[in-house]
Amino acid sequence: MFKQFLILALAVTIISGSIPAYADVESIFSDKLLYQKGETVVFSGTVGDLDVNEPVSIIIRDSENNFVVLETTRSDYEGNFQINLDVDENFTSNGLYSAQLYLNDVATMEFTYFDFSSNGSTIQHSEKEEKILASQHIKSNFKEIIDTDQIQLTDRIGNPLKYASDETPVQISADVINNNEQNQPFTYFVQIQNDSEQVISISWISGMLVSKQKFDVSLSWTPESQGTYKATVFVWDNIKNSTPLSEPKVLSITVA
Repeated sequence: MFKQFLILALAVTIISGSIPAYADVESIFSDKLLYQKGETVVFSGTVGDLDVNEPVSIIIRDSENNFVVLETTRSDYEGNFQINLDVDENFTSNGLYSAQLYLNDVATMEFTYFDFSSNGSTIQHSEKEEKILASQHIKSNFKEIIDTDQIQLTDRIGNPLKYASDETPVQISADVINNNEQNQPFTYFVQIQNDSEQVISISWISGMLVSKQKFDVSLSWTPESQGTYKATVFVWDNIKNSTPLSEPKVLSITVA
């Protein structure tokens, strides 16, 4: 009896000890690496279990660490959030900008970085900025590993579709290509938004590509009603770090 109690107690300790690991997961990323005036930065990310449906804020600072703007939203019940930020008159100097994630007005150690250029030209980074980018594993010249032309809507067996039908599963498919000389872990992440820009579905799948391997990957989505939707495809190194391995790609979907 005593031996059985010890085994049960150990099992309970292991299970309860795993909960904080999920509660601490949080991330933030932008949809591009370079913006100019008049464009919109789309920040997306996730928060841990303890912060779902709670306030999420992003503070933007310029290359001199001067405050630029604060934007706030609320994460959904699955811990996802999105903030759309207009690049307006608050952006006065070209350079590298930082976006820091705050949860319930408390600063986290999660950052993402992006360049602002008034005319869209490439930003020349200082040595310090290059080190910051390297530490975040975010490079403006990273290799594309996803073929834009191959992102498509298909049925369950891979036949291309011009439109989807409500209550019928479809696949968001793409060819993922590893251009590196070494094996590359990746996460294929698909975000679906309705015509009001509301995120209605998020899904992902992770895997490993050997050097130069090309792989057809897809994720299923079942639309619940007719309308126009936007699928944004991200390729990251993993779901926790959300380090981009490719520019996000967008697919417009009509559900009839």
